[in-house]
Amino acid sequence: MPYRRNLVKMFEQFHVASRRMGGKMHAGLHARVMPISSTLYRVGRHGSAFIKGLKCALNELGICDDFMAGPFHRFREPERALVRARLGELGLLSEPTAA
Repeated sequence: MPYRRNLVKMFEQFHVASRRMGGKMHAGLHARVMPISSTLYRVGRHGSAFIKGLKCALNELGICDDFMAGPFHRFREPERALVRARLGELGLLSEPTAA
């Protein structure tokens, strides 16, 4: 799954560049990471939206399960469809999907 490797590689590059630069953001990598933050992490209505969006995205990419320990619950299908669509828009799925 090349899209999964690309996502992991992007965050790995971001981490390595940040360490080399004493914690400063590398502008090019920062520009690639911020669209993820502004789209995937804002699905949902509650404070748990960040972690739900992250876990749902990772599940859609086949990296891990999106199980949430109580009192939290994973996204329902409408939110999951929106995460899939946004992953597609970001080029992280093999092909974009409609929400």
